[in-house]
Amino acid sequence: MKKYLMSLAAVALVGSAFVSCSKSEDVFSVTDQLKNQKQAYTQAFVARYGQPAANHTWGFGTTRANVNVNGNLWVERPVVTAAEKAMVYAHVNKDKADVVGATEEFPENLVNYWVTQVWTGTDTYTSADGGDPYVGSTKMNNLHIAETASATITNGELSDGWYHVNNFNRGDNTDWSGNTLISESGTFDFAYHNAEDSKYHNKWIAVPGASIDASLAGYYYICFDFEATNDGYTVFRFQYPGNNPGEWVETTVNVDGEWTIEKAIAQNLEVTYYTTVWDAEAGANVNVPHTVIVGGEGTRNWSIDNVVGGNMMVSGDDNYTDWIIRLVYAQPAEEEEEVTYTDRVICEDLGTADDFDFNDVAFDIRYADGGAYVKVISVGGIYPLTVAGHEVHQLCGQQADAKGFYRIAGEVDLDEFFVSGATTAADIDIYVTYIDGTADSGSATFELRADAGQVPQKIKVTPSYKLCSERQNIEAKYPLFKNYVQDQTVEWY
Repeated sequence: MKKYLMSLAAVALVGSAFVSCSKSEDVFSVTDQLKNQKQAYTQAFVARYGQPAANHTWGFGTTRANVNVNGNLWVERPVVTAAEKAMVYAHVNKDKADVVGATEEFPENLVNYWVTQVWTGTDTYTSADGGDPYVGSTKMNNLHIAETASATITNGELSDGWYHVNNFNRGDNTDWSGNTLISESGTFDFAYHNAEDSKYHNKWIAVPGASIDASLAGYYYICFDFEATNDGYTVFRFQYPGNNPGEWVETTVNVDGEWTIEKAIAQNLEVTYYTTVWDAEAGANVNVPHTVIVGGEGTRNWSIDNVVGGNMMVSGDDNYTDWIIRLVYAQPAEEEEEVTYTDRVICEDLGTADDFDFNDVAFDIRYADGGAYVKVISVGGIYPLTVAGHEVHQLCGQQADAKGFYRIAGEVDLDEFFVSGATTAADIDIYVTYIDGTADSGSATFELRADAGQVPQKIKVTPSYKLCSERQNIEAKYPLFKNYVQDQTVEWY
């Protein structure tokens, strides 16, 4: 059965968007009015949020893992019991070398999985500068998981390919009784943000539950050891070819952060050294930079001379109980598997130039059977609007008034429809019929777009995004939206 959540409102247009002609004999067409309305919308958006970043694709050119709001449609894993917590802690609370079954790498990549809080530790640490001791786990937050095998951490900074498990900190996750469902992602690496040194760290081990107790089979425990770096550095020593045949020259290079040779090679760490050559044109010796990869071709005899601790340096104690989380495969409930959506699109129909709630139409998408299944979840615009040829107001059973306007519907629960051949959200076209509202009403149809670097009329998000209420500007609900306009990598919702 279809369910409608209807809240009727009077149709209103912003008069300031409709300007008059300078000469009474001029004919001012509905196309001109639409052009002015688009300009007013763009100007109002830029005035409120700033000019969008030139490379911004509004979600249509990027992917993002999904903190899945449809978790109730998946087989939920039980909360962590006191007995489970005790068994895991007892097993991990020892030197890493003694943790039976522990591995440095996650045994296999997960795509859909639950993340669950297990343990936050009480071990204290003291920085290299001899400051006051502190509990390491209190500085650990912002769990990140690598979606791709190429994701790396360099000098405490994350590369592309990492996903922030939103609001999943050392103990405050409350979704589904402490479980967070991640879908369409990966588990290639794990990291946390250290509030002490403002860097990311990925010192962890994975412990299969079956190696702890038969009752924990199917679970994997990711166990972190607290560490910190700041202005410390590692001194690498190596040789490179000299100017003469067969000659090798030795040099040292300082690299920010605490490194091992193995870690540097695994992360393709680049270092730069300099050679001095005579520049005849300049009449002087000049330094020429050479960038090489640790352990790469053209160099040999790599070693570490020294690791110099910064004022916040904490090397960790190789006890991996500072923060423990649990991962397990997520299995859709069989009878509901087909209604797990991966994309959400939110739109503005340009009806008013000062309204940025992006709920004039919103719909979810799942991809299967050579196309896309689309489910409209909100209809808030006054103009006729089609999604892949389906007029959304009419899907709700609404009829237009004498001038062609519709009343606002709000959030709706409608049957999905199929769009053959659509493989991305960009393939779902959205058209609006603009109406001037005068006695001699005219109309013009235009497509809602999200052109790179331009003010968006639609934005692709994930189903974890909660819709704004009617006339609630998006930054009121999501203050980081302003940052997102300038930088599309910002996690704004």
